[in-house]
Amino acid sequence: LLREVDSIKKMGLINSVEAAKATFTSMLWPPEKSNEFLKSFIAEVKQKEKPIQENRIKFFVSGAMLHNTELFELIEEEGGVVIADDLCTGSRSIRGSISKEQEPLDALASYYLAEDEINWQCPSMLTENRLEERLRYIENAIENYGIHGVIFAIPIYCDMSSWDRVWLVHRLEEKGIRTLILDQEGYMKTDAVRNRIAAFIETISR
Repeated sequence: LLREVDSIKKMGLINSVEAAKATFTSMLWPPEKSNEFLKSFIAEVKQKEKPIQENRIKFFVSGAMLHNTELFELIEEEGGVVIADDLCTGSRSIRGSISKEQEPLDALASYYLAEDEINWQCPSMLTENRLEERLRYIENAIENYGIHGVIFAIPIYCDMSSWDRVWLVHRLEEKGIRTLILDQEGYMKTDAVRNRIAAFIETISR
């Protein structure tokens, strides 16, 4: 259900704030209640004929976790839209599936280690080729969805994500992909963050 929410977001039927709220809700509610809500939400959205917002600047948000929708709100308010992400509280949490063939504990461990798709592991998993696969995932999203820039939003306490970011930013900028780095420290919806996002959008729009 969450993958379907992500899909209709990419189609432009809902914005990134609505998609994030649905994802966050699923992490807080009991599964049965969450599934019921998501089914109803998806059915309601599919009845709309809302065009894809082609006039908006499209972004990929990379990082660890977001505790609320403030960053998405700021981006939307300044004329952008988040099309894809690799956040712990976003697409990273809905990629891959837990095997029904293994013993439950083994299956959960395999899922956590992302043995089949190593690019969506937690950055604390320093497995071979993880960074290269994560970069490839970002690049594929940029190509498939016409994304204009990548915003890195990293909590100041997440050292592993910060180390990943250095390498990813360097590789993306080598390819001419614009990036913006935002350090998360508490409340994000501030004038300082808003001004940086607005300036980033302006440089892309030129």
